[in-house]
Amino acid sequence: MKLIVAVIRPEMLDDVMLALQDIHALAGISISETRGFGRQPISRDRPQTTDLGMDLRRFTRLEMLCLDHQAPGIASAIEVAARTGRVGDGSIFVLPAETGIRISTGERSDAAI
Repeated sequence: MKLIVAVIRPEMLDDVMLALQDIHALAGISISETRGFGRQPISRDRPQTTDLGMDLRRFTRLEMLCLDHQAPGIASAIEVAARTGRVGDGSIFVLPAETGIRISTGERSDAAI
């Protein structure tokens, strides 16, 4: 199993969800709003700053479990749908997932997806 974590621009969420719907590979997804910074230039004039003056931008974080063979297609679909070509488009991480447990049934690993 793989855990895919994607951090994207909030305004790209609909495009990403449509792309994921088109590949029919996901059993579920968790979506949360987050803030952070990366390689984009730091601006101390933006209203969304910390007490230390660090520029924090709003992002949307997606997390999903999938079978090993599905991960490249899912990551690619997110990459294409979320790309604007500007700094700050986000990142995608594909991580090994050791096990998963469906609480309601006790199913484990691939069966839990």
